[in-house]
Amino acid sequence: MRAGSEFTLALKANHSTGYEWVLADSAALGRLRLVSKDYTIPRLDRDRDGAGGTERWVFRSDGPGNGVVALAYLRPGETTPPADSARFRVTVR
Repeated sequence: MRAGSEFTLALKANHSTGYEWVLADSAALGRLRLVSKDYTIPRLDRDRDGAGGTERWVFRSDGPGNGVVALAYLRPGETTPPADSARFRVTVR
């Protein structure tokens, strides 16, 4: 990606289960900064109990370099291993 630009990661999630994506290693971000994070449920599913949705994470680069976005899908406060994880390597030019 180019320095100063933004990118979005979209991950399936279901907050009704208590699970959510969390940043697992903020030090690994390098030149990346979290701009925003939101969760949406598709309009057709909003009235369904237990419906899942999508978490969108928006990042911006401060300058050239490398970074890693490491996310864990877990219930905050629990000590069990995450139900899922995702890792994205990003090169900023």
